[in-house]
Amino acid sequence: MLQLTEICFVLMYQAQTSDPRAQRFFGLPHELNGDSIGCGPRKDFMPIVETIKPTLELFDSFIKVGKELTKLPALVLPQYQTAAKDLYEISQNLLTANENLSRWLFKFLYFDFRQPEARINFLNLVRDYRTMKSGPEFRQLKFSCADIGAIYHRNIASKLGKWLSDQAKLAETKRVFLALSDADRDLVLYIYDHVVRALDDAVDDMEKCVNAGAFDDAEMRRLQTKADMKGVIEGLEPFAGDLSELVIQFAGIAHVPVTVKRP
Repeated sequence: MLQLTEICFVLMYQAQTSDPRAQRFFGLPHELNGDSIGCGPRKDFMPIVETIKPTLELFDSFIKVGKELTKLPALVLPQYQTAAKDLYEISQNLLTANENLSRWLFKFLYFDFRQPEARINFLNLVRDYRTMKSGPEFRQLKFSCADIGAIYHRNIASKLGKWLSDQAKLAETKRVFLALSDADRDLVLYIYDHVVRALDDAVDDMEKCVNAGAFDDAEMRRLQTKADMKGVIEGLEPFAGDLSELVIQFAGIAHVPVTVKRP
């Protein structure tokens, strides 16, 4: 489902343009280097692809398994209603974490520096982002693997053998749920060590540019970050759509309403 590529238009732009802004951001010789106004470029531009691949593949595997489970005739039987409800809860936990991360990422990646109040709006966004990072909302950028494991073992694990006669499918389904239950290390690496760290670097650079009145440089940094995170962006939106479908389907099978998940 997920096609990840390391080809990005920014590198093509670097090779083909003589725009001073591009020269500043990609380290090309120019008499006005971005560092002189305090908003120089990242020196280690590299698409976040291989480092997050295992996590993205795990999400992809869960979606495939989830779609197969929604098709099981046995799941609609009354004795399996609690299991269906737990599948709904797991899907909702994954969706909520996905959307929390997407929400903050997209606020910066799609920020409009053309708006009349760009400076004050951007600085307010930076303030809100840093406030979020110092509070409990920051932990909600990832789901709790322990919670996923507890829900899985509560009503799902013991039922899989009754639902799936194909031993290969049974083994793969168990593997995916157990991997989700023990994915804390990969999730921390994916969300905090790569996505959030890259966003922090970009926010710091753009803030310096905005404070210096260098909105063209801030826009270039925004585009650089967007290209840098291409693999992340390509993963978040499709996963959100697929997880939304699973939430709706499992809620319907379990005969429970879709509710707002509170912190």
